[in-house]
Amino acid sequence: MTTGIRALVCDYDGTLTQERNIVPSALRDTLRELQANGYMCTLNTGLPYPMVPFKVGRQFTPNAAYMMEAGGRIVTPEGQTYYVAPMAEDEIAALDPYLARENLRMAAFTPVSGEAFFVYTTDPESVRARYRSPEGKQFPDEWLLTDIHTFRHLIREKGAVRVAMEGSDDSFAIPTNGDMPGSVTRNSATYEVRSEGVNKGEVIGRWAKAHGLDLSQIAICGNDLNDLDMFQTGVGMKIRVGTDCLQLAEYATHQVTDAEELAVFLQNEFLS
Repeated sequence: MTTGIRALVCDYDGTLTQERNIVPSALRDTLRELQANGYMCTLNTGLPYPMVPFKVGRQFTPNAAYMMEAGGRIVTPEGQTYYVAPMAEDEIAALDPYLARENLRMAAFTPVSGEAFFVYTTDPESVRARYRSPEGKQFPDEWLLTDIHTFRHLIREKGAVRVAMEGSDDSFAIPTNGDMPGSVTRNSATYEVRSEGVNKGEVIGRWAKAHGLDLSQIAICGNDLNDLDMFQTGVGMKIRVGTDCLQLAEYATHQVTDAEELAVFLQNEFLS
């Protein structure tokens, strides 16, 4: 049994989930057992803040504040925001040429305040399928936009924590080498744009301080490239889930194949 770890911080999609965005029952039970035994269990996910209760549903409820928007927000399970890092006006303005491209398939942002999540898309049904909740709840129509001009107006009016964009083909690309204001990363087909220095790793330090934790007392779980910043921190345990993202292997302290094996690992390490 591992000693010294007091908190578990997890990515969601592909880390805790398997097919159809479902958390295996064994892992759901394990997370609840960890919480019952005094461990803080929370999420550090690229899921937009308003989508967490919608997409995660009752599969997992953090018992400590969770980190959202790839590090740009920390929100309590009750929905209270106590840290947010909004994008600057020039960072949003720099996206205009990409929002005007004909091969833009999807663009999304979460406003700095409020509980909405706006998505522009040329294929509304694909968005509804992507964000369908485990209980079958549909993506709200009022968040779904098919007019890019409305999207651009809203992002300027409301501000954004992060903007995600996808193209309809490989010719759609946003520079990831620092040529633009802010920070640009690519995760599969999705380009994520945030303020400079805002990422999943940086926010762990803020979260740990708020909960009186040392980084060495935190275990993290992740599976994809947008978890790399988190794996590059000095946390006490780094669990790589799956084998698709080779960049995580250099930093991982432990390896499991999928969410079901993660449940077994957590049982053996913390509950045996």
